[in-house]
Amino acid sequence: MSDLPTSENNPEKHPVRILPFHTRLHEHFLGFTWSWFLLPLASLGLSLLLANLPLRFQGLNTIGKVFYLIGVTEFVIIGTFVTLRLSSKRGVFRRSITKDSEAYFFSIVMMCIASIIQGAHVFSNPTEGSRLSDTYRVVFWIYAPVAFLFALGMYSLLFTNKHHLQAANMTPAWMLPMFPVILTAPTAGIVASSLSPEQAFSVHFCGVLYMGLGLIMAIMILAIYIFRLCESHFPPPDSRPGMFLAVGPPAFTGVGLLKITGHVPDYSYFAKNPSVIVPLQALGWIAAVFLWMLAFYFCCLALAANLATIRQTRFHLTWYSIIFPNCGLGIVLLDVSKLLECKAMEWVGAAFVIVLASLWIVVSCFHIEAIWKGRCLVVD
Repeated sequence: MSDLPTSENNPEKHPVRILPFHTRLHEHFLGFTWSWFLLPLASLGLSLLLANLPLRFQGLNTIGKVFYLIGVTEFVIIGTFVTLRLSSKRGVFRRSITKDSEAYFFSIVMMCIASIIQGAHVFSNPTEGSRLSDTYRVVFWIYAPVAFLFALGMYSLLFTNKHHLQAANMTPAWMLPMFPVILTAPTAGIVASSLSPEQAFSVHFCGVLYMGLGLIMAIMILAIYIFRLCESHFPPPDSRPGMFLAVGPPAFTGVGLLKITGHVPDYSYFAKNPSVIVPLQALGWIAAVFLWMLAFYFCCLALAANLATIRQTRFHLTWYSIIFPNCGLGIVLLDVSKLLECKAMEWVGAAFVIVLASLWIVVSCFHIEAIWKGRCLVVD
């Protein structure tokens, strides 16, 4: 199984060898590609979604922490296996970040790191001025420039690759290198909530900068995606779960808007003009709802495309891409329901959480079956 299933118009350029489950352990390491990081990303996304659920009950916070720990554990284990694979032969790493069926998924490592930072802050709940709060601030300022350089470097590699990108073969995975930039805004909003006004202001400013870059780039790539659908129709059945990735940019931009405008620091311009804070917060949730509808549309489009060929679809690691982008969709819904104090929206959001958690279980079961049958481990 390849990372990004390819159609007849874009055949796999490198032959692969499927590894059965009953084989030597060290050979299994060779089958771990960047797309395996979709697994911890889904778990971490669910933990953040549960943390935002307004309808609380005893044990919910523990369930969220369990999902978070599962995600971190998966990240460490898969990271170890991928490292062993990359160190097995010369040139494996370079090929993994230039081969178009795998290179996009390299970005998921940075997405996992952003989710780990957010989850750690949410579940540790540091107080202003504490050492833990300062630690998160330092980590954020390390992550932010790395995310920018990462997106710049990945697109530079893909644009100069000998295998030219073609609109007819375009998938939402083209947006993945920009996701670490997009996730900087929600991370900024969460980290800044425990900082002093002066420190929070600079973190928020960075988050807004990255929000603009990520959203505008995503919109341009989404335009190519719509053009591809008009010209070449839906992707092949095995690739269609990846269509849910288009939900991510508008959804997580909405999350960033809500997190940043929800904790406007009393500093600089806002200290001199406190009357603008309330209108700014109102504008923030209105813009978030505006983007939420766009994300919801892409979710429905992907759902319709997948339901049309559900019996023809085999398990691929891209199935996990159904979960994480929709976690952003759910977080916006839950945060807006808390702002508007709308019980109906809270219950709809709770039902959405149950659906995503159920999907996580179903996809995990199919994943285990695919591993047992040797359909998830391939070697270049």
